[in-house]
Parts: sequence; C-alpha cells; structure tokens
Amino acid sequence: EGDRISVNGVESSEAVIDETDPDRAQFSFGEMVNYPLNILYPSGAKVLFPAEQSYTEGSFAEGCAPMCGYVASADEAITMRHLAGVLRFAVKANSEVLLDKIVITSERSIAGEFDVDCKSGTLTQTADVGNVVTYDLPDNFALSTSESIFNIALPAVATGACQVEFVEASGESMVMAWGGATLKAGVVREFKSVTYQSGLTMELPSLGEEEDELDI
Repeated sequence: EGDRISVNGVESSEAVIDETDPDRAQFSFGEMVNYPLNILYPSGAKVLFPAEQSYTEGSFAEGCAPMCGYVASADEAITMRHLAGVLRFAVKANSEVLLDKIVITSERSIAGEFDVDCKSGTLTQTADVGNVVTYDLPDNFALSTSESIFNIALPAVATGACQVEFVEASGESMVMAWGGATLKAGVVREFKSVTYQSGLTMELPSLGEEEDELDI
C-alpha cells in the first residue's frame, strides 16, 4: 500500500490493492506510456541501493531490494526480476553482547544510484555510488546464546574483496572477510552460524555463485 512504480520514466499513482486478492495491485498513469515498457520498482529514473539500512526482524529493510521489468508488446505478461541479493548472517554470543551496527565494506560499489537495463536486469554504477553499507540496529540490541538473524540486501554485482564488521556499542568488533563474490539477484546467501568474539577476524574463501543459496 502506498507503493509506486515507474514505466518509461513516468511515475504511477499509488498502488490500489485488490480487496479480493491482496497479491494484486493496480497502478494508474497520468499519461500514455507506449511499448516497449521499462518498469522500475520502487519508482525512479535510476535504481537506488541505500547506504544505510535498518534492522528488520525476519526480512531485509524496506526499499533495499528494487526490481525491474521489461515488456516488448501487449501480448506479453509483465514479469518483474530482482536486482538485489541478500546476505543472511546468524550470530550468537557465549554471554550478552550489545551490538550497535554492522558495516559492510566492499572493493567495488554496493550503495547509491545505479543505471539498469530493464531487459537484461544488468546494473551499471553511476558517479553517485559508494562502497560502504551501514546496517543500523535498535538501541540495546543484545546478542545471546540464541542466534540473531540479519538480512542485508546488496546490488547483484561483483563486489570484489569484502568485509562485514559486527560493531559493539563499546566500539569493539568482529570481522568476516573474503576475497571476492558475485551476488546473485533474487537469492539469499546463507552463512553458517558464528559465535561473536571481540577482536576476531575470520578469513573466508571467495564466495562461489552457487554456495549456500536460498531463493528469496
């Protein structure tokens, strides 16, 4: 509810949800749009991957997993494709640890505005991009002996070398790092559970495309 899409650069009105089928919505436009249709969700001239995300229990942060679609003619159905992949971390602690944030730093661009080819789903970085994403946690977020799950959405691109730093409120941290990865659109990459240890750096091998994947 409240969502908008853009088609060929024209923004729609807010979605009207079908009362009998909540999986369906209607979008209206104030002007004619002609085929082929290049569709972006959420609406905009470019695709935005936020440099700051907020913890969302059981999912990734709202607005962090944009989609695109392409329709050549009225005879074709509209199919939307994901433009983001998701990193899923399961973290616990032997005793209570107050986490403040998670910071992802990549060798290549993972935040900001990207151009997109709606037909192929290919992302191309613009000048307004960065290589750091900060995932903010609620105040007094405590790790315990039970796993906490974090889902962080990033653009489906080759990240190069990458590290994920779990930062305590005190400033102490634990780091997971790897040499390279290509994130796969529409796929959750699930990491094995880890136990938080302040000052620890875990060096992981480069992440293959088919390793530890769950469909979104």
